[in-house]
Amino acid sequence: MLEITTLEDIAALRENYEVECKLAAGKDGKGALPKDFWPTYCAFANSYGGDILLGVREKKIINLKSSASKTPPRF
Repeated sequence: MLEITTLEDIAALRENYEVECKLAAGKDGKGALPKDFWPTYCAFANSYGGDILLGVREKKIINLKSSASKTPPRF
């Protein structure tokens, strides 16, 4: 189980097999469980568990390192 005591703790988190972030803003912005909440919940329940953080959006940081060549991959 995560121990989060500050906003910096949340900012340092990244999604992985134990942590999932869901914005949970809802259609009207008043908050609601997202449609993909229950599949995530079930996946955690059927594995080693984890933490679902509602109201948190993960920053998309992509660090690519190609071991095959020195040329970065093209998308």
